[in-house]
Amino acid sequence: GVSSAEDECIIHYVRTAGTAVRTVAVDGNNDVWVGGLNNREHEKIDGVTGTPVAGTQFNLGCGGYGGLVDGNGSLWSAGITQNHLLRYDPSITGGTCISLGGRFSYGLGIDTNGFIWNSTYNNNTVWRISPTGAPSGVFPTLGAPGDRGVVVTPADNHVWVANSAGSTVSRLDNTGSFLAQVNVGSTPTGVAVDAAGKVWVTNYSSDNVMRIDPATNSVDLTVDLGAGARPYNYSDMTGSTLTAPPDFGTWTVDYDSGVINAPWREISWNAAEPGDSSIVVEVAGSDDGVTFGSFETMSNGGDPRVDKQFIRIKVSFSRSTNA
Repeated sequence: GVSSAEDECIIHYVRTAGTAVRTVAVDGNNDVWVGGLNNREHEKIDGVTGTPVAGTQFNLGCGGYGGLVDGNGSLWSAGITQNHLLRYDPSITGGTCISLGGRFSYGLGIDTNGFIWNSTYNNNTVWRISPTGAPSGVFPTLGAPGDRGVVVTPADNHVWVANSAGSTVSRLDNTGSFLAQVNVGSTPTGVAVDAAGKVWVTNYSSDNVMRIDPATNSVDLTVDLGAGARPYNYSDMTGSTLTAPPDFGTWTVDYDSGVINAPWREISWNAAEPGDSSIVVEVAGSDDGVTFGSFETMSNGGDPRVDKQFIRIKVSFSRSTNA
């Protein structure tokens, strides 16, 4: 696993009740719902402590693939090899497995009215499900089969579906009417919309990513990822649905001089601090690279009072409240 990975981005390593976890969905409290594809077990993980929340585990026998949490706090989870879509309402600790008529539940998208759009992998259609879980239409995407990724462009509530058995992305309006088919790379898997309203698609077999301009229904940018990249992305790979950037953050790095009692000198940096944002740089020393002393706050260009073989530099960022 990753419990011993040397990656400063990992803050928790969490064992889950679900096996082969594919559902990962963040709710309005920044807690995370996870679900296992193999055993269909779902539970909520505390977004701060990284521990499972007692009393939240459930298993309705469906779901465990891609998932999302809607504006009402309900969890939706696709089932891939099943013909059911999971809807679970934590407020009543109850849910249901919504039948898709023998079609495999795969990609999920949500429109601005709270309707879920669920592509079916073994049949090139997309289902529209009301916020309460009632199917309200099934519509042909008219592209190649193997429908996977789904995204809805907020500006017009149009639905975009990756036809992964071919080389196209289908566009439907919010009533389910087919509008266009856009030629893209080979084996498109995921689609996402960026902050400018353009649609991005990752092409697994052609090792690239493309940007579609909805105004022209054509690709206006192609980014080559290199041979063997095999991009396999879903959900919001553009980051555009993040409610806001983090208010605070830190970056830490250690250096080894290779010299006992090394006299470290001059810590300097370049920074832009708009508005009331701030950057604080601190240093600490260590003889063994394991146990470090107390942090000392630095001024730009100043000399740290550290005569140790190892030095740790920590940079703390505070986001501006008005810029």
